[in-house]
Amino acid sequence: MKQGGTLIAAVLLMEAAAWVSRPVVPMDPFLLLGIARSAEAMLLFFLGPWSFQGPQNRPALVKSVVLAFAASAIGMAALLAWFHLLRLPVFGLPRRATPPAPGWALFLFTTSIASPVAEELVFRGLIYRFLRLRLSALSAAGAVSGGFAALHLPFGGQFLAPFFGSLVFCAGYEKEKTVLAPILLHVFGNLIIFLSPFWLFR
Repeated sequence: MKQGGTLIAAVLLMEAAAWVSRPVVPMDPFLLLGIARSAEAMLLFFLGPWSFQGPQNRPALVKSVVLAFAASAIGMAALLAWFHLLRLPVFGLPRRATPPAPGWALFLFTTSIASPVAEELVFRGLIYRFLRLRLSALSAAGAVSGGFAALHLPFGGQFLAPFFGSLVFCAGYEKEKTVLAPILLHVFGNLIIFLSPFWLFR
């Protein structure tokens, strides 16, 4: 876990630097966050204790993609049911949205690609795998999901949605035994959530 601890410390330093520099750097906050999360993801990808190379990982990739598509279909059906039964926005998102250009593409990249990849490599790739060696799957998932949800509190005050989402990501890891599964689940899930104001409330 020494390597993992060093990587987590490096990610925390990069994250802190991004937050501290926000008031003084004349840059869109989502661009700054996107740059930080992309740098974190690259650092973790190249130095983390995993490998996505070789033909032995192709079946895992295919299974992870199938799992992500299936979960996405279930998630979209749940969103539709929520809207048609309760007629309420989901996760505090607006009922209708007009994409700001070019800020929308930057927002979507940061929230639905860079952040999910970096977060999954830390939370499922490092922390969950470490805890899973010492705890049951349920205990490890609960502990990791509590930390994951707490991390998201500054972003809109959400706790329950990230917590239950994290449980799904942990289940994806348990099912496929590769961090590719939670990465894809997280990416697809965020895309559905943040694009829902454009296709759901019409």
